[in-house]
Amino acid sequence: MILLSDLTTGDKIQIIAQFVTLTAALIGAIIAARTSLKVLSIQRDDIKRNFCLELKKQLDLPEMFACRYEAWRKLDEGKFDSITTVHDLLHSTDYDNKVSIVLHFFESLEYYCERNMVDTELAYKLFGRVYKMWYDRLIKKLTLDEKSQSYTNWFNNLTSLGKRFEEISAQQQGSR
Repeated sequence: MILLSDLTTGDKIQIIAQFVTLTAALIGAIIAARTSLKVLSIQRDDIKRNFCLELKKQLDLPEMFACRYEAWRKLDEGKFDSITTVHDLLHSTDYDNKVSIVLHFFESLEYYCERNMVDTELAYKLFGRVYKMWYDRLIKKLTLDEKSQSYTNWFNNLTSLGKRFEEISAQQQGSR
């Protein structure tokens, strides 16, 4: 066993230099790892924002806009005011492919939010107003009846998006 007192000054300096070198390498590796994680986080956030913006482009395509407008007119005219169950909605003469497309968009949006594929705060800003109109006038009053059990996931996604957006709205109100 070698004692520290047995080492020469040169040996001690060499040990200290190796320790400093190893410590610097370790600190450098930690900084590089943290930087890489930060860059990955920024890239992931960019991907989520870009996906949100792509969904907005799709929602604003002329074909989709026309579809949304026709569906909104039915909503605005009160065609769904007396509907309270999923079965009644799906079997209503006013429930057509245009209404289905709009509701499917919101169902898909919740799917993306739930899986953390989109920036949910940006999604709220981009789609919250349109969704709230549908949520307040139709979605929140719907119940899942016995005849519509096969639509459970669809129904849950539609209503979960409303809860998600309400939480974001409350957070934004609280931070003001």
